[in-house]
Amino acid sequence: MNPLDWSGPYFLAFYVPLLVLAFFGSFKWRRALDQPATPPTPRELDLGPELVAVLDGHKSAVCSAVVELVHEGCLRSEERRLSVAGPLPAKASDLTRAVYRAVEAGSLHVEALRARVKPEIERVEEALRERGFLRPRAQHRRYLGLPWLVFLPAAYDPSSVSSTGSSSDSSGDSGGGGGCGGCGGGGGSSD
Repeated sequence: MNPLDWSGPYFLAFYVPLLVLAFFGSFKWRRALDQPATPPTPRELDLGPELVAVLDGHKSAVCSAVVELVHEGCLRSEERRLSVAGPLPAKASDLTRAVYRAVEAGSLHVEALRARVKPEIERVEEALRERGFLRPRAQHRRYLGLPWLVFLPAAYDPSSVSSTGSSSDSSGDSGGGGGCGGCGGGGGSSD
């Protein structure tokens, strides 16, 4: 019994709930992966503004450092270009120092600043990974990809492969994905 041979209403009655179930299963799985293994300790929760800004992304981190430096009178912003206006305070964080040094090297647009301080932002991200606030890179790749595997059963067409591994489409297509798995379709792509 091939689901692709079913008429429209029966096919949709089967696949629409299956896709909805797969979507919610994927969502629940990602939520489960988001939970920390253990509750954070008070030391881990002691985050400065720099670390909190990096948690929101590179753009927020750079913007918060620029705002701090402009507020302190260290940088001047004119028509979205930054230039040095005063000395760097001694209490400045590493990211703030990196932003100041990048501007000190030459007046530049705010957008270009992110690329110049990216190594420092990545160092801060590594500190957040050590504290457990960001996933390790390999785990993050799995987090993004693995939940979508629940959609594979919905995309699998058992009629496209016979017991010998060749296509069951009689149009002469050899399983290269050009046929439509017995539905009489031509060589169109499947989106």
